Amino acid sequence: MPVDGDDAVWGSAMAPVTIVVFTDLECPFCAQNHATLVAMKRRYGEERLRVVVKHLPLAMHPQAPAAARVTQAVLASAGPQKAFAFLDLAYARPDAVSSGRFPELVREVGLDPESVLAHAEDSATADAVLADVELAQRLGVTGVPHLRVNGRPFTGVQTEDTLRAAIDEELRATAELARNGVRSSEIYALRVAANLARPTALHVP
Repeated sequence: MPVDGDDAVWGSAMAPVTIVVFTDLECPFCAQNHATLVAMKRRYGEERLRVVVKHLPLAMHPQAPAAARVTQAVLASAGPQKAFAFLDLAYARPDAVSSGRFPELVREVGLDPESVLAHAEDSATADAVLADVELAQRLGVTGVPHLRVNGRPFTGVQTEDTLRAAIDEELRATAELARNGVRSSEIYALRVAANLARPTALHVP
């Protein structure tokens, strides 16, 4: 499960557990799932958990592609901390997203709307969103939110209990690899490979 240079990333690159989330900023279920991820960030901290955001704007949400591009523009302009602040605000303000009031949201996170929105129209920004969509297609992801916990797939809104159980399982597995002498830089790839071999994902309607 690739983590790219143009992804919004929270947490240490050496964290033993990585959650990659495919999301749509106009999706109410993604907003619910984002709140659960925020709780996981607080619980586990940056040294044990890394959260990576990838975009999958759905056709049913007319403002979702623009919201994804604006998020990428915030990331490129001001880094991951501001990008996650923008995500927090956008999910808390669905009315602003659905009505396309992106200048208002950008201003509220302390950035210049004119500059960020101009960047959102760059071809590089569009290409970054498209790369996420193409990755989702290759993985067979058709709905959001969709998460990969060290590669293990979960589709739909996840409860805190479900994510805690998955994260704790991964922490035990990665600790065992470390005890066996596996380098920390290799653990993520090994766990992704193991989890991709698991037979089923958890689907929540």
